[in-house]
Amino acid sequence: MKPLEILLIEDNPADAKLTAEALLCASASNHITVIPTGEEAMAFLRDPHTTLIDLIFMDLHLPGKGGLEVLADLQRDVRLKNIPVVILTGSNDPEEIAELKKYPVYQYLVKPHVLDGYIITMKVLIARFFH
Repeated sequence: MKPLEILLIEDNPADAKLTAEALLCASASNHITVIPTGEEAMAFLRDPHTTLIDLIFMDLHLPGKGGLEVLADLQRDVRLKNIPVVILTGSNDPEEIAELKKYPVYQYLVKPHVLDGYIITMKVLIARFFH
């Protein structure tokens, strides 16, 4: 399997570190770019010099442009709208989940706080996408 270009949009440094570690443990050859805000993520994705991303992991609750706004932006962009998105959040709010159904989100995950559980989850997700 070729290395994946993964974008992690996460404003919490501890959550970003845990998620990145789990993704690397799932497949050490992956390349992970961590960006803390929705605005910066969209600028990165729209930059013509950026390698096209294979998979996005995104916190739903971001400062400034939130996850739902980023999802809407992705859907309006012909080049970006087919990138699979996995939502990572600390919330299990039914209203949030209902709102996400408006978008082609691949998976909605409540963030685990234990690395072992995270690693298993990331391995399963990556296998579903790319095997």
